[in-house]
Amino acid sequence: MINILISLMLAVFSFQAFTITYKLGGINKTIVNTPKAIFEKSIPLVNDIEEKNFVPYFDKELLESNFKEYVAKNVDRYASNYNLVFYYYDTFNGLLCRGEKCDGIRITFNTKIVGLFDYKRTIFYEIRKNNG
Repeated sequence: MINILISLMLAVFSFQAFTITYKLGGINKTIVNTPKAIFEKSIPLVNDIEEKNFVPYFDKELLESNFKEYVAKNVDRYASNYNLVFYYYDTFNGLLCRGEKCDGIRITFNTKIVGLFDYKRTIFYEIRKNNG
């Protein structure tokens, strides 16, 4: 009788462990393997005003919209509730960017997996000058 109880407990624990690792792996792959194209297509390359020293920057609304759409398509099967935090900064000094033309972004993704495990992942993307 005790063998049946232990077997059932082991089966439930194994299934719960599988569920946690499945969801954790899926979310982690989605966030870590975020396509660069999401960030790259959020950089306006045409400038309305003629400037000699045009500096590329992120279009904040377009970037947030594209990233939220990507996460919604790919994370919903693993986690229903999640939180995204966008932090724009200057790559020159690493401080908060208060203007419209920011060249660095930090995105933090938070969720709770199976109500037990807090998952938090932060990714960075910066626009830098190519020396080539």
